Amino acid sequence: MMILLPLLIAGAGDAADWIAEDFRGWKMSALEVRGAPGESEAIRRGLSLAEAAEFYPRALATDIARVRLYLARNGYPNTNITPEFEPDRGKRSVRVVLRVDPGLPVRVGKVNVEGLPEAEARTGTPQGLAEGAVFRESAAANAAGALERRLKERGYAFATVAWNVEPGNAGNVSVMFRVEAGDVFSFRDVSVEGISEDLEPVVKQTANMRPGARYHPVVVTEATTNLRLLGLFRLVRVRVDSVAPGEIDLVAELTERKPRSIDWGLGYWTDEGVRTRARWEHRNLFRRGRGGSIAGTFSRFRQSGRLSAWTHTLFGTRNYASVSMKTVREDEESYRLTETGGELAIRRRPSLFSTRTATLSVSDIRVEETSDDPDAFGGRDGLLTTLRLASDRNTADDRLYPAGGSRWETWTEWGLPGSFSESHFLAAASSGSMYRAAGGTVFAARLTLGAAGPTAGSDALLPNKRFYAGGAYSMRGFQRRKLGPKDSDGSPLGGEALLEASLEWRFPIAGIVGGALFVDSGQVWHERTEVRADEIEAAIGPSIVFRTPVGPVRGDWAYRLTNLDDTENRSVFHVIVGHPF
Repeated sequence: MMILLPLLIAGAGDAADWIAEDFRGWKMSALEVRGAPGESEAIRRGLSLAEAAEFYPRALATDIARVRLYLARNGYPNTNITPEFEPDRGKRSVRVVLRVDPGLPVRVGKVNVEGLPEAEARTGTPQGLAEGAVFRESAAANAAGALERRLKERGYAFATVAWNVEPGNAGNVSVMFRVEAGDVFSFRDVSVEGISEDLEPVVKQTANMRPGARYHPVVVTEATTNLRLLGLFRLVRVRVDSVAPGEIDLVAELTERKPRSIDWGLGYWTDEGVRTRARWEHRNLFRRGRGGSIAGTFSRFRQSGRLSAWTHTLFGTRNYASVSMKTVREDEESYRLTETGGELAIRRRPSLFSTRTATLSVSDIRVEETSDDPDAFGGRDGLLTTLRLASDRNTADDRLYPAGGSRWETWTEWGLPGSFSESHFLAAASSGSMYRAAGGTVFAARLTLGAAGPTAGSDALLPNKRFYAGGAYSMRGFQRRKLGPKDSDGSPLGGEALLEASLEWRFPIAGIVGGALFVDSGQVWHERTEVRADEIEAAIGPSIVFRTPVGPVRGDWAYRLTNLDDTENRSVFHVIVGHPF
């Protein structure tokens, strides 16, 4: 039988404690907040009993105090709260209802500002505190912060704004803002602390401060971001110091990263078997922030080496230029390819989350066709000159285990016409992934589109400029590169058009073990004019996921719902390190 036990906390604390003790250790069936002004559900979510498995009187007392404090800060200081218990003695569970009587609100009477410079009388009027509105501490704090920001944006570098509340009549309060504006300042110079002298010119150029300009907080924020993007410093702190009446210096307090680093990795993937990589880097090899690196990769299908040098602050801040020499060897089922050449890349970082890159590449290409189709690849050996424009944005909240944000990449590559290149083409692709958390689980989605084609008299694309699909990081219903055009021996030939789409639900199971359910679809078409929706393959499957310090280790089993290509197995198992997207 359900019973209702209303208790008024004010004046009845001992009785409330006595009855609440009857339910100590009982299961919590639910917690409700009723009668609170505003969003009762938002208040409930912030209480400990909302997530508790069992009821304890101390948690109830803490939650009542939290609700009263929250409402007091939001204009209801005379709130009374009555806890009501609805026990189910057969199940030893209890439903707790906090019934709120907020009382009369405290309202804003007068708003006064003291100490505001006469020149800023109009600019400095506090916003967000209308007379007659219910008083909220957060609104007063936000108004003080906004007023302080506006003064600093007008050049008052050390302005401060404090506020307090004075009781008025008939439930009203007066809100008083006290301003200490100080002088208007202009920038004089950049001062650098904590680093070697050869890096000081780089820091001063990167800070991008114009001497004589009026102070603005955006200059400090931009300088901090610019210095972090250099990648040279472990710690970056930028502040301002007064050095003379009306003049300030921008002070950069920096701690250098170790200039040399070695990065290497060794792994196993069902797609490629053993794969290894190594990289040595010196971030200040040629002084003044100019660095260099040597890198190499090795796997069954691809081997590469690269020697690079780079400089920062080229043609302004947030610009990065690199020169590289490279060699690449690809050993695929239908061809072998060797590429040797150089690259000039200019990269811009508009923000911490995005990159824009332009790359000019000049290479010598040698292709040996091993396909039984003599006309599989009509591209030409020899000089290959390409211009590639790429843009990416990454707002994912975690590199290894993303639960929010997104990743997007778009690129276009052009094989230059005429004598600049023996093979001419135009290719473009765009790929994006999104992540959303829901109740301890994550929903992830991916979409990839690509199109390419020969231009300027070329008959076909080079094999390494085509699109391929299938594999652990692609459409999991196929083995690596097995989705799309193939020759009579089943060797992948790639194509001019690509579509891939995936949905995945990731969830915990126990400890470091998790799981996922996924749906993949996609197709590669030999020519762009052949794209048809009824040729898209689809697959579903489960995954077992182990959380490790180096990232997720997964086993994915995929079963194709379609069987348009009956030369390949309908079920495929993949082992990979990292999420597919």
